Amino acid sequence: MSPKNYLLFLITLCFCSSALAQFKGFEKDIPQNIKSSNKHELSLSSLYYKEGNQSLLWDFSPNGILDFPSDSVFTPNGNNGITLWIYNEEPQQDSLRFEFYSTKGDISFHFGFRLYATGWRACWISFNHMQGNNKTKEVAGYRIVAPSRKGRVFLDRLTFPIKKINDRTTPDLQMPTNNSLSYRDLWHWCRVWQWEQYTYDIPLAKSLNTNEKKELKDIEQRLTQALDIAKAPKQAVRQAYSTFRKANIQHSGKGFIGAPVVAPDEVNRRNGEISWNDLETMLAGFAYDAYYNHSKTSLKHYFTVWDYAIDQGFAYGSGMGTNHHYGYQIRKIYTTSWLMRDAIWKSPNRDKILSTLIFWSALQETRIPFQYGRDELLDSWHTLLIPRTISALMFINETERARALKGLSRWISGSLQYTPGTIGGIKIDGTTFHHGGFYPAYTTGVFAMIGKFIELTTHTQYLPTLEARQTLKSAFLAMRNYSNKYEWGIGISGRHPFKGSMKKDDVEGFASLALSGDLSDEGYPFDRHLAADYLRLCDKNTPKARYFKSQGVQAAKAPEGFFVYNYGATGIFRRNNWMVTLKGYNTDVWSSEIYKKDNRYGRYQSYGSVQIMGQPSRTASGYDEKGWDWNRLPGTTTIHLPFKLLDSPLSETTMAHSKENFAGSSSLENKNGMFAIKLMERNFKNFTPDFVARKSVFCFGNRMICLGSGINNSNHCYPTETTLFQSTFHKGRNSINVNGNYLEKVGWKQELISSEAHPVYISDSYNNHYFVKEGKVKIQIAEQKSRHEKTRAITKGIFASSWIDHGKAPQNANYEYMVWIQPDAEELANKPLESYKVLQHDNNAHIVYDRLTNITAYALFEPFESETDKLFRNIPAETMLMYRNDNNRIILSVCDPSLNISEKAYTTKEPSRIIKKELKLKGLWKELEDNKQTEIFYKDNYTFLIVNCQHGQPIETILIPYQNSDFETIYNRMYEKCLDRNPSKETIGRLMKSLSPEGAFVTLNYRATDGSPRKHVQNLITLACAYQHPENTFYHDKTLKESYLKALRFWIDTNHQAKNWWYRYIPYPKELSTSVVLMSREINENPELFDKTIKYLRWSYENAAPSHMTGANGADIIMGSFAASILTKNESQMEDFKERMTQLLTIQPSEGIQPDYLFGQHCGHGRQLYFTSYGKEFVNSTLAYLELCKDTRFQSPGLELLQRLFTDGVQWIFYNKQHDPNNAGRFISSSQYSSAIKVLAERICKLSNSDARNNMKQALQHIGGDNSLTGNRMFWRFDYMVHRRNNYMTSSRMTSTRTVGNEAGNGDGEFNYYASNGVNYLFVTGHEYDGNFFKIFNNRQYPGITAEQDNAPLPIPDWGEGGNNGNCFAGGVSDSLYGTCGMILDRRGLQAHKAWFYFDEEFVCLGAGICNAKGKAEVFTTLNQCNRDGKVQYMTNGKKQTLKNGSIQTVADWILHGQTAYFNLLPQTEYKITCDTALFSLNANHGIRPQQGKYAYMVHPSIPTTSAAAKYAAKLPIKVLANTEKIQAVRHEKLRITEIIFYQPGELKLENGDILATDTPCALLWKEKEKRIHIANPRCESENPEKTTITLIQNGQSKQILLEMPQKEEAGKSCTASY
Repeated sequence: MSPKNYLLFLITLCFCSSALAQFKGFEKDIPQNIKSSNKHELSLSSLYYKEGNQSLLWDFSPNGILDFPSDSVFTPNGNNGITLWIYNEEPQQDSLRFEFYSTKGDISFHFGFRLYATGWRACWISFNHMQGNNKTKEVAGYRIVAPSRKGRVFLDRLTFPIKKINDRTTPDLQMPTNNSLSYRDLWHWCRVWQWEQYTYDIPLAKSLNTNEKKELKDIEQRLTQALDIAKAPKQAVRQAYSTFRKANIQHSGKGFIGAPVVAPDEVNRRNGEISWNDLETMLAGFAYDAYYNHSKTSLKHYFTVWDYAIDQGFAYGSGMGTNHHYGYQIRKIYTTSWLMRDAIWKSPNRDKILSTLIFWSALQETRIPFQYGRDELLDSWHTLLIPRTISALMFINETERARALKGLSRWISGSLQYTPGTIGGIKIDGTTFHHGGFYPAYTTGVFAMIGKFIELTTHTQYLPTLEARQTLKSAFLAMRNYSNKYEWGIGISGRHPFKGSMKKDDVEGFASLALSGDLSDEGYPFDRHLAADYLRLCDKNTPKARYFKSQGVQAAKAPEGFFVYNYGATGIFRRNNWMVTLKGYNTDVWSSEIYKKDNRYGRYQSYGSVQIMGQPSRTASGYDEKGWDWNRLPGTTTIHLPFKLLDSPLSETTMAHSKENFAGSSSLENKNGMFAIKLMERNFKNFTPDFVARKSVFCFGNRMICLGSGINNSNHCYPTETTLFQSTFHKGRNSINVNGNYLEKVGWKQELISSEAHPVYISDSYNNHYFVKEGKVKIQIAEQKSRHEKTRAITKGIFASSWIDHGKAPQNANYEYMVWIQPDAEELANKPLESYKVLQHDNNAHIVYDRLTNITAYALFEPFESETDKLFRNIPAETMLMYRNDNNRIILSVCDPSLNISEKAYTTKEPSRIIKKELKLKGLWKELEDNKQTEIFYKDNYTFLIVNCQHGQPIETILIPYQNSDFETIYNRMYEKCLDRNPSKETIGRLMKSLSPEGAFVTLNYRATDGSPRKHVQNLITLACAYQHPENTFYHDKTLKESYLKALRFWIDTNHQAKNWWYRYIPYPKELSTSVVLMSREINENPELFDKTIKYLRWSYENAAPSHMTGANGADIIMGSFAASILTKNESQMEDFKERMTQLLTIQPSEGIQPDYLFGQHCGHGRQLYFTSYGKEFVNSTLAYLELCKDTRFQSPGLELLQRLFTDGVQWIFYNKQHDPNNAGRFISSSQYSSAIKVLAERICKLSNSDARNNMKQALQHIGGDNSLTGNRMFWRFDYMVHRRNNYMTSSRMTSTRTVGNEAGNGDGEFNYYASNGVNYLFVTGHEYDGNFFKIFNNRQYPGITAEQDNAPLPIPDWGEGGNNGNCFAGGVSDSLYGTCGMILDRRGLQAHKAWFYFDEEFVCLGAGICNAKGKAEVFTTLNQCNRDGKVQYMTNGKKQTLKNGSIQTVADWILHGQTAYFNLLPQTEYKITCDTALFSLNANHGIRPQQGKYAYMVHPSIPTTSAAAKYAAKLPIKVLANTEKIQAVRHEKLRITEIIFYQPGELKLENGDILATDTPCALLWKEKEKRIHIANPRCESENPEKTTITLIQNGQSKQILLEMPQKEEAGKSCTASY
């Protein structure tokens, strides 16, 4: 029955919920129920069609309606929808509107279809993605509403309702908001239109210099050379002409008719329809013929096909319904378009062809940097990298080519980083991921394409970064390791069990990557290791091979060792030229990939397979699909099922994960290894859900010990087996050996019972030998019938096989066998089963000791506890452990193969998480070298080793016996540290001369209580250094010794006390320790004096109040008593010091290092930011402890926190060697801390491992004057934001009820009252506030503050008292690049709402609600007060003015000082500008007792001239959206970033109608391009909700975004949501 003849009947049916019917095409009649505004508007037309030979022409009138009513009511579900194709002859800036109405006429669903393009465009959409209120669920019909003009469109291929719209429907120009699912990282194909909205953040150069032009030309020539195939392939040309004839393309109307071009999901080949691959066939074939044979006919056909393709929808901005996987069908369109580029550039349709090429290459994704978390990268690298490269080079303008290549290179470099979780890309172990798993078959081609890009760009600026290429190298090396020579094992073959290998182009990738530079950092012009691998893999003497050989490179040997790839639960065991693939699966790694037509019997690929490839290919190693028994992959333990039951029970994709975590491999010294799996079958149809087993394989030398235990299931129908081998058997050529008998007859079978006393020996036909100690062994040589994994057709083959039969429904079955791989005669002459000993073999553990390698290996399925084990007392469950005792040096590896990923999904970007393994070792051991992945402590003669396992990687360390020499080690270090000077003869003579008979220095006043007698202790250091320095005149001088001892006794006996407690507790004992360490042997000659000295040093620690033992003071007090404990070898006190230091070196709730990685001290009245003095001293003392105790049992694990303090905190507060005064506490006038803090950073560097050292080196550079650090940081614990670009640094220092500003004390900081009232320092030169600035400045005009300018004495914030703000609202939000912060100021009767909004080149400052009801003087907001830097110029009433010296108050448009411009954003604001030879100040005057005062200004720190200021002012990139006591908000139009401070719940409506609303007060940053919202709670822990809901309304659609707010000490921290 023709659907076109019975259209009305089908329309009626389609609205019945019980039967979803469809109708298509318009071949004969127009269905009578289709109504238009005018009956003459509808007709059938053959002018254009997308199916059959006709379409429906709607010649519409303005706002006309095409109605599709129904007699029945249809209740759609969200997956139902409509599909059709629409032809538009002329592009228009309007749309068709589709409306679905109820019986009452309500419109619950609607959508628009833009008519912006010409030709056929697909209209596919589900009800889920339509607009409307969705209130009325019933649909009685739908209609199409025309634009408000006359026009016509053609409709065809109409299908409604679709039962389920394609999930991968592609948004495009016509329906850009269609299908939100397509924005998932996984469905990258469908994101081309989303990416089209990106704009380049790389500026377009006006021109290219000579070198840039040369680089472009070099790349173009290389590309031409790479794509030049010398002559046209005849078959390709014939296919082009054949397809062209079938397509029957003809001009019609303003377009074409011919075979419809549709996506593969829609194509009907029987009806003559074609798809992208047919376009590729025609375009490639015609291009070859035109280019090489100069065929004019093919040239004409080439452009005819292009015009037709674009008319059919293969065009810019078209999604063609769905475009998924199109990249695999269009590659030759691009490679041949490069050959045809000159012709294309001259073509009348050039712009359409180029825009199509660029759009479908997805080059637009590279306009911005690579977006972290992008999935399925292998597809893009493989299919679109070269199309993108070609598209970039097809731009007409060379500057556009250069920019496009820069963007592409940057994107590639960004994508070539280790990807998290199970999303596509390269993993940290070198495995490559696709479809959520380790997938070598998808990696081939990828290496070829990336290698080709590297080859094209080598020695140009477009070459991917060194880091990117090193990441890529790890993937190349991994493939080298798991391929033998080119092919890999069945276990890791995905859905292609007997296919897949490295191809010639992949091998060439090794050479291309090698030639890109020395990735091994060995100083060579190329990477010699990759070059050697290339020579091994390359089977021809290519030019690259000849070059490498000429440079002395020899072909590498086949890889040897054991390689761990636990992102695939895989181990690779290699020696000589053979390879074993061991494969398992777990909760994060799938077992096998089974498709509808692929790998139907591949269920058992990862059931503990142990596949030996003794030859370079699978076939030569005995693996052939013909006749293959899919139940018997070597090593696996399986239930032997008939093929009907083994066939996947799911008709579509099966990628089963286990419910067990424990499966994977580990290694020791990369030479030997092991594999283990908790096997558990899933609960699927035809599976046995209670089938479990515990399996392990131990790999030593060329031997494998295979153990199994706990084999259980309830399948009484079919036997459970563990396969030893299954390999092809060639009659007349092969034989097998069973217990010394050689067998070769096909049809032979035997069953043997093995035991430890009578093991079974078998050798297969490939020189692999099996020794079975436990189990019923079956062996056969037989012709086998099997099924083809795709077609299910019967196949046959002869195989020799052996397996251990565990019987049906086994309970606690076990096995043990050894495999000896290709042993030589000498090895076979030994007793193989005596080469190892099984120490434990049960459900809890498999433990093996190998006598030949002296390795003990543990596969621990359950917690391990042993009194008898030689080394270990306890080991946690699910641990793989190997160790070798080398002359009492324990070489140890520990591994948990689990990736420990929190989200269990098809793919996830959730990262692998650390798993801590605590091992309890017998006796005392210490690590030979630092290891950031381990921690160690001791208790009761046991060593506790904590290993931080991650990414499934083994962690190796070397343990050596701990001996009681730690005190001596520490003492030696202290001695070397203390002997830091060589005093002059004159200095020592002067000191000895000034020493009284009692031991006092006559130049000192010991009655003074101000701490000045401290000089006595410092003099002792000088005397001790002279006495112990070998090059000093007084070296070991007896008189000097007596002088020192006399002066020491005087000091100890006097026990000087100062007025300030600090002297006796900190500097006195700390500095005295230095000389005591140097002179300890001499002091110890007098036991009484020695004891007194020790007591003196200990006194401060033993008597310190708890309040003194925090932060810097606590660390200093410990270090003051430290030497006493070392000199007396006081173990308990050292353990106490270690515990206290460990506590100090953790995140603190008050004084010390805070969760935001800045430092606080004197926090009694609120948290006080205080790094450059107290923080510096804290680091100095704690660092001294870490340096001294390194590699001893007293070592504290706090180094990483100090590293984070510097990398995440300290480096942010320095600019051009100057620190932000906000961090200085009461020492605000001191400006030179950079050099001292830099020294601390250098010391941390020396203690750090290589990874952390690199980060610390960067911090060092930034502290030392390198201003390249850029970004934004909100330090929420201190109400403090820092914003940096490479040409300036600025900060906002707020206070609240939780925090205090800079304190005063001991005569310092008496003018600090306003030092944190919203201070906004700005550093451009770095000299803005140095020198005498804080001695001569106006302390009521700190930069950024709002304050009354009275003359009354200001309170002095002694020790922080009175330094709080009266409101808890102070804080901000940051995305690490941009940020905004705000506060409610409430001090001394003055209130104000102050906010800062930070962008790239500029930042905006807003103030509202400024009130000072009882004030007596003017209130100013200070834009800046700083050292004078050149001219002061301003614009007022359109005139530029200059202020040389003096003061003026004026309404200014902008003010320019140095290169910093201040732009007034609030008309009529009066500014007071003041300058003299020393200072410049700029203030907004709010008058006396202001009510609801405001300010709004923008600061641009890089405006060189007044003309530049005027030009910038004419077109400001920002808009102030709100400036009230409820909301302050700014939008940057160019960046499309909106920043908002919500002081209370509310909403903000933008100029375009978008609305942002919040149900709690918050700081909010909206990055519209990235579809991300960042928020923070500025009230922090004072008032912190658990959740905040942000409502975003765009285009009438409302989204509610729920964010979990950070709690406790992280309250106030920024959080993020994507939508």
